[in-house]
Formats: sequence, C-alpha cells, structure tokens
Amino acid sequence: MNNRKRASGSTVFALVAILAVVVVTIIAAIGVFVSYYNRATVMENAITATYNNNRNIYAKYTQTIMEMSQVPDMMRDDMTKVVTAALSSRYGEDGSKAVFQMIREQNPVVSEKLYLNIQTAIKSGRDEFAINQTRLTDQRNTYNTALGMFFSGTMLRIAGFPKIDLSKYDIVTTTATERVFENKKEEAIILRK
Repeated sequence: MNNRKRASGSTVFALVAILAVVVVTIIAAIGVFVSYYNRATVMENAITATYNNNRNIYAKYTQTIMEMSQVPDMMRDDMTKVVTAALSSRYGEDGSKAVFQMIREQNPVVSEKLYLNIQTAIKSGRDEFAINQTRLTDQRNTYNTALGMFFSGTMLRIAGFPKIDLSKYDIVTTTATERVFENKKEEAIILRK
C-alpha cells in the first residue's frame, strides 16, 4: 500500500510539473506574441508619423520659398517708386533739360543677398526633406524585414499585421527621377531652358 501511495504521489507530482511547464510555456508564448504585436504597432506608428512629418517639412519649405520669391518683385516695385520719386524731385516732372550734366547719381541697387537667401532656403528645405525621406525609407525597411522574417513575420501575420497600407507611405520623388530609373539612363541636368 505504501508503494501505491508513493506511486500516486509521484504521478501527481509529475502531472503538476507537466502542468507547470505547459502554463509557463503558454505564458512565455503570450509574452512573445504581445512583444511582437507592440513592436509592430510602434513601427507602424513611426512610419505614419515620419510620413506626416515629411508633409509638414515639404509644406513649410515650399511655403517659405513661395513667400521669399515674392520679395524681389516687391523690392523692384518699391525701388521703381523710390527712383521715380527721387528723379522727379531732382529734375522735375519733365526730367533734366540740360545738354551736359555732370552729376554723380547714387541710385539704389538690388542686393544679391536676397537671391542668396532664397537659394539657402531652397537648399536647407531640400536637405531637411531628404533626411526625413531617408528616415521613412529606413523605417519601412525595418518593418518589412520584420514582416519577412519567419518567426516574427508569422507572429505578425497571426496578429493581423500589417494594419496599414505600406504603399501609401512611399517616398516623394520627381517625375525626372522616375523617368531616369524607368529608362535606366541618366540625363544631364539643364539649368536653363
């Protein structure tokens, strides 16, 4: 009888041990699943945030350029008024009637700094946009890698990822660039037409 008690005690202990291993395995599997789910959510949110920031950067810099490019026209119009007023006050409405006039004129000059400032704004805006486009490309690559890996990809597909349409988050490019990559031929950059 003692052997029976010992055998049944061993059986109970073995069953409890097996049950404990199964419970720990299930908890670990749930932990891994939750971890992958959370990681994919973070990656998708980062892609969306970077894409929206790209829109913000692009809007800011294009608006800046459009506003700055109005300044030369305003400056020209203002200078025309100033020069016309100065000449009119010096020589009257009909201008100078002198046959020979030796006057050293000091007329306003359009500053090249204005154009350099516009060039600087264009370059810095393009640079900031390119940096963020690269960040978006890197984030998509990391996410696509996780989706393509056997274990993480399987877990993410079971969890219903991707939840966003990744094609919506392509980088912004130019028509000329697309043509070059389509034709596999680079064209010279034409600065003036």
